[in-house]
Amino acid sequence: MTVLLFDIDGVILKPPHQLFSIQVAEKYGLSEEVLNRFFMGIFHQCLKGEVNIRDALAPELPMWGYPGTVDDFLAEWFEVDFVPNHEVLAVVDRLKEQGYPIHLATNQEIHRAGYLWERLQDHFDGIFASAHLGAKKPDPEYFQKVGEKLGEGDIYFWDDQVKNVEAAKEAGWKAFVFTTPEAILEVLEPEIQQP
Repeated sequence: MTVLLFDIDGVILKPPHQLFSIQVAEKYGLSEEVLNRFFMGIFHQCLKGEVNIRDALAPELPMWGYPGTVDDFLAEWFEVDFVPNHEVLAVVDRLKEQGYPIHLATNQEIHRAGYLWERLQDHFDGIFASAHLGAKKPDPEYFQKVGEKLGEGDIYFWDDQVKNVEAAKEAGWKAFVFTTPEAILEVLEPEIQQP
C-alpha cells in the first residue's frame, strides 16, 4: 500500500509573516544569543519528548521579560505560527478522497503536536510527531520508527528541509523537497486519475 507523509511547518503550514521567536526577541529586546541558547539547546530535548516545554520555558520567560504565564506564551506562539497552506490542504483532501492513507511527519514538542493535530486532524489519518517517537528528523531512528509503524508499502514523503528529504531517501522512502501543491500531484500522477 502507498502511504503519503507530509511535514507540517513549511509544507502544511506557511511560514508566518514573522516567526514568533523573532517577534518575542524584538518585543523584549532579546539577543539572538539568548534565544539560540533555548531553541538550539533544551528545545531539542523537548522535540524528542525528553523534556516538557512547560518546564523548559518556566525559568526562561522571566529572564526574557515576558509578562504572562507559560501557557499564555505557548498559546500566543501556537496561534501566531498557525498559517495553513489551504492550497496544499486541498491537494491532501483530494488524495485522501482517492483512498490514500495520509499522515503528518513532523518535529514537534508534545503540546504543539496536540494543538496542530486538533486543528488538522480532519485532513489526515495520523501524526508522527518527534516527541511521541523519541526521535526527530533527520535522525535515522525517526524514519525507522515511522516505517515500523506503517509496515510494508511505499512511503512518499514531502518536507521543506533538504536534510530531512535526504535522510528519508536513505531510509528507503520516496522523498521530495516541497515546492508547490501542483508538484505533489505531478509526483503521484502515474498512480492517480486526473480529473
